[in-house]
Amino acid sequence: MPAAPVQKAGPQVRALTLAALDALYAENRAAAARLRACRKLFELCDDEQLDRAIAAGYGPGLDEEPSYAIIDPLQIACAEIVAAYGVHHHRAKKLIALANDLSVRFPSLLEAMETGRIDEHTAEMLARHLRTVDVSALERVQRAVVDWLLDAIDSGRRPGRDAILNETDRIIREYDPEGVLLRRARAFAERNVRLRRSEDGMADLNARLSAPDALAISEALNEIAREHKRRNPGGAGMGPLRADALVNALLGPADSSTSPASTPAAAAAAAAAAGEAGSTGSLMASIRPNITVLAPLSPDGEPEVYLPRGGPATIEALIALLSRSVGATIVVPDPAPGAADSASHARRYRLSPELDRRIRLRDGTCRHPGCSVPADHCDIDHCRPFNHSDPSNGGLSVEANLMCLCRQHHRFKTFHGWRYRLDREGTLTVTTNTGHIITTDPAGPLARWRRDVATETDPPPDPPPHPRRRPWLSPKPQATYGHRREKDLATEREANIAARYETPLPQPDFEPPPPF
Repeated sequence: MPAAPVQKAGPQVRALTLAALDALYAENRAAAARLRACRKLFELCDDEQLDRAIAAGYGPGLDEEPSYAIIDPLQIACAEIVAAYGVHHHRAKKLIALANDLSVRFPSLLEAMETGRIDEHTAEMLARHLRTVDVSALERVQRAVVDWLLDAIDSGRRPGRDAILNETDRIIREYDPEGVLLRRARAFAERNVRLRRSEDGMADLNARLSAPDALAISEALNEIAREHKRRNPGGAGMGPLRADALVNALLGPADSSTSPASTPAAAAAAAAAAGEAGSTGSLMASIRPNITVLAPLSPDGEPEVYLPRGGPATIEALIALLSRSVGATIVVPDPAPGAADSASHARRYRLSPELDRRIRLRDGTCRHPGCSVPADHCDIDHCRPFNHSDPSNGGLSVEANLMCLCRQHHRFKTFHGWRYRLDREGTLTVTTNTGHIITTDPAGPLARWRRDVATETDPPPDPPPHPRRRPWLSPKPQATYGHRREKDLATEREANIAARYETPLPQPDFEPPPPF
């Protein structure tokens, strides 16, 4: 039986491709218009601050410092974008910073976006790549880059990211030979390691390093992981083993006997990493974590703990952390609102350590709309200002009047015209000068605990009939890694002495210290 004729979809594919291309060009032009508007917003905020300065008797060309608090126009513009647009603070700041860069330093890139053929991501990438070009050559360099890229697109070529950056480097070398070296030096000065909380009790640790250092570290982790795979072919994959090797190289191996989550694969990787660290010098850091135990039962019936910057974690993760630490602080606060308030401290400006800690546990981050600076890096501000001359008539130092604000938003609240209201549960309502009403809820472990308890309607599930062993429930405290190592060395030393003199010596009676 003859096969059915194949329907040719060429015209339909072409029509849909052209429709997508038209939408992409419109999106790029809209992005350019958005950047133009953000630049105008920043200029307006800058002009208002200048008018404020002149009204206060301070103007351009004068050397004396102003006698009033200065608020960065960038922060004002960011706050307005957050209030109107609904994005977080970092996104608004990045948007306005890009708008300023493209409008002032890279107008050719912004004009190319307005043609629709260059998208915002490419323009941002090129602006970042050209930021160290000398100002005397910047206009010619960016024009040459834009002309080459648009010509490549129009002629049917489709250069990838590396091709675009390689051609940009060639043009920089042609017009500004010193720019390449300057960019490399500046990039090296920006090396850093950043921590970002992720989901399911995990976190992302991102390192920006020089290419040789990053390659050397990656190869070392690969070698440790490959060595383990040779010993245990059926164990974990290379990814988890590389992560274990990195942790063990810096913190030392966890005690597999005290961690129910430990596996033979993890133990082997720990031993390999310990061998690597021992051959090159110890890298193990002394850590003293601050841990909060405050949560209802997790879905599997186990209590959860909260680690700083890490969010909720299991008790297995806690035991693994304690086995590597030289001490820890464990806090079990009273979750009731206002539990740390007292009549004597309410009229004092300086907070008690307990009240300071519970405000950070409740809020989790800066409470200003759109901001996510961790609470541990924030100031604690009185929502209703504290009256130093008459404390009874001002904002009291109680939980219902205190909130976390990062330093820049603390100044913004104090010296700008927005209005703030905080309720007993910690919900903050902000009313802007332009009429926007924004509400932010506390996001810390204390606030989450309260919400979970308030919405809990079903009784907790029955415990499993045969629960697995829980070493942390043992009344005997667990030893730290450092103590176990000292014990092993002392035992070896006594055995060597006994063998040398052929006289049995009593073994030392070590009582493991508590892990915190």
